[in-house]
Amino acid sequence: MFALIVQTGALRKRGILLYENHIGEFHSVEHRRDYESLFEGAAPAMPYSGVGTRYGETTIETSRLREAKLESMRSHGFEPKKVDDALWAHENVALGHMEFPHTAVYGRASDIEDIIDTAWCWTGMRFDPVELKTKGNNVYTVRVSYARALDAWTRHQVERSTVTDWENCPHDDVIANLGVDDSFHRAYCLTQGEPKFVTSESDVDPWTLHAMELAMGKKGKLASREVPRDDNPGESKTFGLESLSLDSLD
Repeated sequence: MFALIVQTGALRKRGILLYENHIGEFHSVEHRRDYESLFEGAAPAMPYSGVGTRYGETTIETSRLREAKLESMRSHGFEPKKVDDALWAHENVALGHMEFPHTAVYGRASDIEDIIDTAWCWTGMRFDPVELKTKGNNVYTVRVSYARALDAWTRHQVERSTVTDWENCPHDDVIANLGVDDSFHRAYCLTQGEPKFVTSESDVDPWTLHAMELAMGKKGKLASREVPRDDNPGESKTFGLESLSLDSLD
């Protein structure tokens, strides 16, 4: 797991850009339990309704899409109590009960080229290796102009909208079940909401603060950012953070 912190400036202020995560959390325990009630035993951490129907020139029929979702659910040990139109309607409702936090860019990579490719998927910016600063602990920083970042993200999202209608959703194995090339998900489905420019640590999510601490020399290992499965959706994990300064990343 790596983290890339995008540093920028706007309105004469310095800060960082955070990107909307495709892994969300339910607004409340009640919303999550309502969704879990659709399943026998364990339930997915997130609904499947964000899976797209359009991939380039390929459009997936509703019946085939539902089959692929069920195949994914069952491969992970999730069995719906009843498979009918009400299940899929409830899936759509559940997606509306989720929020998607803004975080630093992250992913899994074996080399610098993988990091650059993943960063492009999130931000729309194609970085040169020399632009990335290695901070240790698998944390990197890059400094860009706000205009470059916003223009790249806008162009990337326009391109995304022409090739897929995938919404925020981490269930990328459904694409394989549909026989669609996974490049669609890797390239266009990791983030959708407009990047968030923040200048205060109070506006930064705990996981990104954790990455910032490691970038500033704190010993430790970058924690994984996985689909949440705890009993308190919406409550932040603190990672034992101390006070920080965005300027300290330089």
